[in-house]
Formats: sequence, structure tokens, C-alpha cells
Amino acid sequence: MRGSLLRFIGGIAVVIGLTACGGGGGGGGGGLPLGGLPLGGAPTQPTGPVLPISPTFTTVDLSIATVTPASIKAEFYEGGAGLGVTMLRGTATGDLGVLTGKTLYVILEDPDGLFKPNPQVMPFSGNGQAGVSVLVQPNPKKAGVYRGNINVYACLDSICSVRLGNVPFKIPYDVVVKRNTTFDANGSDSIAVSTPFSADVQKIALKINPAEGTPMSSAELRAGYSPLTVKSSLVNDGDGKGTLNLEIPAATLTGQYTLEYTFETRSGSGYVPPKLLTVKLDVTKNAGVPYVFAPSPLTMTSSLANEVAYKTDGITVTQSQGTLALGQSPAEEILYTPEQQAAIPVEKRGRFIEASLRDYRPDPNLFFILLDHSACVRTAQSDPSTGLSIINCLPAGSYAFRVKFNYTVNGTTTPVYHTGTLVVTP
Repeated sequence: MRGSLLRFIGGIAVVIGLTACGGGGGGGGGGLPLGGLPLGGAPTQPTGPVLPISPTFTTVDLSIATVTPASIKAEFYEGGAGLGVTMLRGTATGDLGVLTGKTLYVILEDPDGLFKPNPQVMPFSGNGQAGVSVLVQPNPKKAGVYRGNINVYACLDSICSVRLGNVPFKIPYDVVVKRNTTFDANGSDSIAVSTPFSADVQKIALKINPAEGTPMSSAELRAGYSPLTVKSSLVNDGDGKGTLNLEIPAATLTGQYTLEYTFETRSGSGYVPPKLLTVKLDVTKNAGVPYVFAPSPLTMTSSLANEVAYKTDGITVTQSQGTLALGQSPAEEILYTPEQQAAIPVEKRGRFIEASLRDYRPDPNLFFILLDHSACVRTAQSDPSTGLSIINCLPAGSYAFRVKFNYTVNGTTTPVYHTGTLVVTP
């Protein structure tokens, strides 16, 4: 397992790595200085590989006298680093003179990797005692019940071949690590999902297990930043679990997106460390939906009261396969009904709608078509009696129109039309 070693030189701690011996279980222990205050020594950095603890050793007339508390009994949640801090206070007894000119090496063996490496150390001396206070922080990685001993070594060399008389000094622990929030699908901190490119909102439901011993009703969802605006909600299913509902916007560009959600406990509920869950979303190509127009259907309104006053609406075009391009100008066409054709002579018709491509294009597969529209248009002719330009207007009513695009895929180009309605009001 991996441990760490604190080298004290004139009260200054330098952390270096150490491959330590120890009991079973996961590694990740930290160095805990538990002994007399070190004396002397020159500030040098270790070179070369750090050696393991020597199997053979001699002892000196100095021992660890006390460590309080004498044992650690605690209950944590996975991911609870920094919570439930334990203050250990160690003193030494015997001939402190053996430390003169020496460096005291202190090694902690943490067989189950329950505690955070490199704890905060505060040396003290006085009243005939010398020692250190240590803040031990939990860092549990996996749920379970852990019972064993932390072995504390205090030595006068880096391989612990010369050590204090009563080391390893054992600190028993009895620790329960509870499971934090997980996805029901795999119990991990992330899950991969996919949805096809579509003209409709796509819904994804993910089962959630609340933290062990906590009701689903106490969980609260907080969405992290994402370049994709996804509507998300957490629902209590009433069976001890919940559902994270995601609504993927229509016409989402194909590609990979990372969505992050933090699960916390509500105010007034028992505290559980926040849990970050990552959803890796893949929006895939859809052979049946090569492109999407939005909005669909498109409705625009112009007023006769405004005469020649253009308003601008538009079409968002998202493509996942092939290439769309706006048809040759004029790409727009009003589809007059027979009744409208009879009521509006050809010479009274004009470009009441004008389509153009907006320059801004944030993605090669996403572009915008601007539709300028008016109930009335000014002609190039003048009224002989007034000298003013003649204005032609559409009678109030609804007019179907379409915008032409050219769609190219696999070298073949075909016309594609997006339809809408222009509503002319009085």
C-alpha cells in the first residue's frame, strides 16, 4: 500500500513518498507525526527511491507515551473528505536527547486507505512533555465497515532501521462508510446515454439511488454549467428511489455533451456530502431526420396599419447529414389560393416577404434565414395625381408561403421547402 512520510527539520515538515508495509485493504494513508519534537538536522531533500520499512531494526530509549483519543470510531459517507475531523495528540517519554542532531521520521500505515494523506501537524512542547497534535481527515472511497489498526512508526532514519522502543504503536479504528448517491444503472459516478437527432424534444429518464439511510425526498438537484440547455428535474418515485428526467432540446446538433449534476441534501435534513454525477450524452445521426427547420410551423404577422414597415422573423436550420443552402433569390414564394389570386391582380403583387441568409453562423451545421415581411410594399411607379410612390397592400387574411432550399447529399441535389403562414391584420 502507499503511505507517506513527514520529515521534520527544525520544525519544518517536508512530505516525501514512502512504500510502507501494512495490513490488507486499499492504500492511501498519510504521515502522522506522533512523538517527541525533533531536534537539529540540516534541510536537505531526499534523493533516489524511498526505501520500504526495514524488516530488521534496533530501538532507542525513547517511546511514544500516549496518543489520545486511544481509538477512532466514526461514521462517514463516501466522498466525505474533510468531514468528521479527528484531533490526535501524541506525546513521548524517555531520553529526548537521542534526537539531538537527528531527524525524526514518522510513518503512518493506513491499511484501508480511510484517511486523507498529509494531515495538518501542530508540534507542541512544555511542562516536561513534547509531541504533536494532528488533524486526521477522513477520505473514504468505498462503502463498507472497516475495523483494524493504524500503525504508527517513529524512526531515526528513512527505512526505520532505528526506531522508538514501542513502535509500531497501534491506534484501533472502527469506521462505517455509507454509500453516497449513485445511478441505479451502474452504481458509478457517471453514465453514458444516447439520443437521436430529432425535430422533437427527446426525453431521458435515469434512476437514482439516494444516499444510504436518507429518503429520496431529502435530495436536491443542482445542475452544473453545460453548453447544451437541458431541462432537468428530480422526481421522487415513492419506492425509495428517484428519477432524473432530462429533456434534450429539439434539433440539438449531433455530437458529445457532458452534463453535470450535483445531488445535495435539503436544508434541515441530515448532512450528506454533495455527490457529482456526470451524464455523458451522445446525440447521434438519424437517417430519417437529416435536417430540422424551426419554428415549424412558422407563423408571421404584419399589420396594414403600419403600411410599408417591415418586421423580421426567421428560420433556424440545423442539419445532421448532407448540406442545405438557401435557394436562388427570390427563394420565398407566397402560395396564393384561387380566391386570393382573383382578389389580387398580378400587378398588385410584390415581395411582401424577402428571405436572406444571416451572416452569423456559429456552427457549420447551423444557420439562420431572415424573413423580412410587410403587409404593404412600395412600387417603382408614381401616382400621377400626387407624385407619390404607389403602395400595394395585401388584403387582411392568411397567406401560405414557402422558402426554397437546395439539399445536397451523396452528390445529388434536390429542392426542399419550408412552409409557413403570413397573417395580415387590419
